Amino acid sequence: MLESDSPLTPWSPMVGRSLAGAGTSWLGFYLESGVLISVSGWLACTAFSVARVWITIPVAAMLVAVAMVYFRLLGRLGWCCAEASRGAGGEEEEKEGEAGAD
Repeated sequence: MLESDSPLTPWSPMVGRSLAGAGTSWLGFYLESGVLISVSGWLACTAFSVARVWITIPVAAMLVAVAMVYFRLLGRLGWCCAEASRGAGGEEEEKEGEAGAD
C-alpha cells in the first residue's frame, strides 16, 4: 500500500519480488509477530481480569515494549527485502555488464 500510495492496492510487483527473494523473512516475520501479539494479548487480558487498577502501568509498559519489538521486526523485514532486491538487481546488472563487454 505504501509503495503504490493507495490503500486500495495492497499488492504490487515489488511485493511479489520480495516474496520470491525473501520468502523466509516474510514467514519469520509473520510467525514471530503472531507469537508476540498472541502472548502479549493473552498476558494483558489475564492481568486485567485478575487485578484491575494497579496493573495498568506495568501492562502499559509491556504493550509499549511489544510495539517496539514489533516495529523492530518490521524494520528487519524491510531490510531483508531490500537486501534481496539489491542482490537480484546486482546480479542482473552484472550480467548486463558482462554481455556489453563481449
